[in-house]
Amino acid sequence: MKYKLAVFCYDFPHLKSELVIKTLFNHKIRDVIVIAAPKVILGFKNNLSSFPSLSKTDTNLRDLCKDIGYSYFVVPHSNILEITSLVREHDINIGIIGGARILVKEIIDLFKFGIINYHPGPLPETSGLDSFFWMVKKDCPPSVSAHFIDHRVDAGSLIAEKKTEFSIKSDIGTIVHNLFFDQIELHNELSKKIKNNQVIKATKINRLKKNKPMSKTEKEEVLNAMIMWKKKHAS
Repeated sequence: MKYKLAVFCYDFPHLKSELVIKTLFNHKIRDVIVIAAPKVILGFKNNLSSFPSLSKTDTNLRDLCKDIGYSYFVVPHSNILEITSLVREHDINIGIIGGARILVKEIIDLFKFGIINYHPGPLPETSGLDSFFWMVKKDCPPSVSAHFIDHRVDAGSLIAEKKTEFSIKSDIGTIVHNLFFDQIELHNELSKKIKNNQVIKATKINRLKKNKPMSKTEKEEVLNAMIMWKKKHAS
């Protein structure tokens, strides 16, 4: 068995995509193509995206891939025909998400060994975009997850979880920062297995339904009550 990778990312500066790609390269993983989705205007805003550690990078991903020798393709992640062609042409058998639109079943099924995603919370409890707020509301221990995706959002099969550390004095920005970089650390650990072509084991996630997006008022209520969660889960 030999892994050949496709990284799903965005065709604009995006820190998570950048770090996912750089980590693979640092592990000397060379059988990689990058499938970058063009920028689109979304009908919502994730209000955690304003933290500098999560959004601020000037790295052009196309230039980065050119420098390190990864083939770079700008393709909407909904384009089944073109992605099918790329997967078959390059004999790709596993995918990793640095940043992606929702991938349909027809695309997921192209990957013999699956597509790995990193989620900033435990699964299935914190599925969806507002994972941090659901983590606090449901009183979940702070952690991040690596999982093989299926056609449902934040479901599939759980590969690993990593506990996220923070202190009682940490503000929301620090906690979200730690959750972000713990996802990269999970990716670093899985990259070692990919480099060595080791089997990546996973167990089915029992998610009945995805969490709904929270309203601004609901998020404010969660943040106002966050001190009790911090007292319980701080290191």
